[in-house]
Amino acid sequence: MAAYLSAGVNTLLFSTAVAVLGWRASGGNTSLRPEALIWFVSAGFFGPFLARLLNYSSIRSVGASRTSPLVAVSPVFTALLAVAFLNEEADLRLWLGTVLIVVGTMIVAPAYRERPR
Repeated sequence: MAAYLSAGVNTLLFSTAVAVLGWRASGGNTSLRPEALIWFVSAGFFGPFLARLLNYSSIRSVGASRTSPLVAVSPVFTALLAVAFLNEEADLRLWLGTVLIVVGTMIVAPAYRERPR
């Protein structure tokens, strides 16, 4: 329970700090409609909170040794989604970094073998 409370408080404080800094950086002038602002604030709060909540739940369900490799490969999915939806350039550095992440994850956490307890 404490981990979930910690995730919520952490996200709330960080989101508030980012919102205040962003508002001050814009000089208090935002061209966003109130509906759009509500959506952005909601995504900024619930996105990190839900991600951490699901991470804690997966650690509790299947263990840290199986959850960590999935978390480690998230940059791969981020790169693929950026290429697909944001028209990012897929140059040699992107693919080399992606391969290094996958290989490093395979070395550090052997794939889903059952270990005797």
